[in-house]
Amino acid sequence: MSRGEAPFFKFEFSNLNVIFLCGIFSVFLFSVVNAAAILDELHLNIQTTDESGNVITGTFDFVFNISTTDDCANVVYSNSTTLATDSRGIISYYLTDANLDYDSQYYLCYYRDGELIETSKIARTPYSFTARNITLSGISIDSNLNLGGYNATASYFFGDGSGLTNLNVSAINLSNYVPFTGAAKNLNLGTHNFTVGSTALFVNANEGKVGIGTATPGSPLDFLSSYGSKINPYNGLNFGIGLQANLLQIFSNSSVSRVGIGYGTPDSFTETLSIKGNSVGIGTTGPSQTLDVNGNVSIQSISILVGGNGDVEVW
Repeated sequence: MSRGEAPFFKFEFSNLNVIFLCGIFSVFLFSVVNAAAILDELHLNIQTTDESGNVITGTFDFVFNISTTDDCANVVYSNSTTLATDSRGIISYYLTDANLDYDSQYYLCYYRDGELIETSKIARTPYSFTARNITLSGISIDSNLNLGGYNATASYFFGDGSGLTNLNVSAINLSNYVPFTGAAKNLNLGTHNFTVGSTALFVNANEGKVGIGTATPGSPLDFLSSYGSKINPYNGLNFGIGLQANLLQIFSNSSVSRVGIGYGTPDSFTETLSIKGNSVGIGTTGPSQTLDVNGNVSIQSISILVGGNGDVEVW
């Protein structure tokens, strides 16, 4: 529909001036032919008459104000122009850039040659209830949104989801998330590390080490308490108990088939007692006798009993 063909409605007022107002806003018009831009315009068709209702023609200065009060005091939009009527005393004019919120009652205040001719309410048109291409920024939410049997789609949803019910999660891909309590599948982090707190528990997947109380485990299992005590297995089944600077270390080394007990730090270890098969070595890591002592022996009190062909007792 072209501008010249726009429909208009007739309003009669007490001073016999007749105003034809077209209440169709072009913001609600949509052209599928030329895809024209949506404009914020209000179309007016006005017939100029005198106080007796007689049609007058000529050129006049017009002012059109839009106010939120019927006394035209609070003006929110103004448009001034000089127009010539046709032979019937009619002008057709568009109020351009009428970018209003339309969240309250507006009044059109019509002036001709400096005189207020009439004030009329601007009414909503039937098209506004089925309008398209509107934005949500100006909508006042005063009730729940019920879509009935229709779906709601969006690229993103925000919020904690606590109000959602009856969710079907069977199609959700949880491969990048930790399974919830009671999950039917194992937790597999692949080559990624696992941390609880900063140092409470740390699993280094790349080096195959677990730290308890430390985020820098130096061996397959590294335990460090807040008091500095440490259990630190290394080189097989080694582990140490005590302060980190002076560990009591016990280890089993399968490569030499012995169990050793000693002291020192994780990087500097002195093996004091060695157990290899049925032999015990003191000061030696390769005992060849049942008891093999390498070094001086200090005996404060002794009792020796030797069996066999004779009994020997030393006290």
